[in-house]
Amino acid sequence: MSQSTRPPLGGRPATGRDVALAVAGIGGSAVVVFFLALFVTRGDARVAVGCAALLLVVGGGSYAWGAVDRARRRRRALAEYGSFEGALARLDVAQVRAVRERDGEVAAVRDVRRQLPHLSLPEAVEIARDA
Repeated sequence: MSQSTRPPLGGRPATGRDVALAVAGIGGSAVVVFFLALFVTRGDARVAVGCAALLLVVGGGSYAWGAVDRARRRRRALAEYGSFEGALARLDVAQVRAVRERDGEVAAVRDVRRQLPHLSLPEAVEIARDA
């Protein structure tokens, strides 16, 4: 991947996890609407509102945690490595190659993440494949 097309260090576009959280939020909203209608027709509006509040807190909290974690990882990567090339300069490439040849690509990615813990998973995969 050339430097001009590489995303900023530590940054990445929306992932499958982000999409899964969005789908879970939509599904959770549908469930809330169903139970809200069910409990309101029975006269139990307080239970319905409690369920809705609980689902919104859990769903919103998990999404916020993910966003905060991604931002923290991006800031640490930029502060520690400066650039993608700066991160590569700190990597023991020979060790990554040896691990990849001996134990496979997944083990090589783990080794990259062990050596450079602030990189995102997609960046570690790219490094492990190119090493």
